[in-house]
Amino acid sequence: MRNLLAAALAVAVLACSHAPVRPVAIEVDVRDAARMAARGEAVIVDVREQAELATGMAAPAIWVATSAIEKDPAALRKALGADAGGRWVLFYCAAGRRAARAVQAASLQGFRAASIVSYARWVAAGLPTRAPSDLPPPVARQEI
Repeated sequence: MRNLLAAALAVAVLACSHAPVRPVAIEVDVRDAARMAARGEAVIVDVREQAELATGMAAPAIWVATSAIEKDPAALRKALGADAGGRWVLFYCAAGRRAARAVQAASLQGFRAASIVSYARWVAAGLPTRAPSDLPPPVARQEI
């Protein structure tokens, strides 16, 4: 009986040690994100849906909607290239949840990813934005 319990415990420990580890979403301040993007150290990605873009988007951002990422995980790779040039990939959405999910998806694909949380934080910091008329078509649908 003692050997059976020891064996069961060993199996449980081994099973837990091989469980996948989820990446933790690193958060970067929007001002730091703007500086990183200006220096070419980061790509900023807006993951909001098209209807949410009516208020504009961060001026240096590209757009890859969350629905596009969930439908086709390769959408990020298509939009960013094979390695994003070694740059950080910084995501934002309306409240931060989708940005955190995008960070997770990008991290699992080997990108250095972090969240800048929300467009509202970008605007509140007085950082440059683009008007809706300047918005690009969805990156996931473009030929890259």
